[in-house]
Amino acid sequence: MFVPLTPIRCLHRAVDLFGSKIGVVSGEQQFTYAQFGDRCERLATALPKFGVAPGDRVAYLSFNNHQLMEGYYGVVQARAIVMPLNVRLSEQELTVILNHSGAKMLMFENDFAPLVEKLAEWAPIPTTYAGGASSLTDLELVTELGRGKIDLTIGSALDIFGGTGVRYEEVVTFNRGLNVPET
Repeated sequence: MFVPLTPIRCLHRAVDLFGSKIGVVSGEQQFTYAQFGDRCERLATALPKFGVAPGDRVAYLSFNNHQLMEGYYGVVQARAIVMPLNVRLSEQELTVILNHSGAKMLMFENDFAPLVEKLAEWAPIPTTYAGGASSLTDLELVTELGRGKIDLTIGSALDIFGGTGVRYEEVVTFNRGLNVPET
């Protein structure tokens, strides 16, 4: 039987054979192969909800860390094209690349928030802050800096996922444009 050896196939094999073993170390964070595979699948599932279709390009402005690595697998699992950007380029160069490439979405992390604020002025694509929020203040800040053009992921900080930083009801209320109730 012939089975093509693809990065996605290698990930699934690692999850099946070594799921409980540490597979990714990124700074202080560590993930088992099973956890990493789950994170990639959640990204792949989320992308179509943000309008990413098969064949679309998803740009990444990220250092070499687990978020970028998840992009290499999750974006491909969503049948889209991952497009890592060189973090050393100027904002003008990045704008030209984003406009020319036809990227459907830009994913970025904390360190690039000031740069993405400037890119929001020039790049016409939806942008998602991939670093995640740890509080409602993060959500408010990204909304303000991005002038409504930037989305924010909230994951492990959300109370329904076991976090303590953000209550689900607060996020729903914020997204509806209502005042957040006091805790």
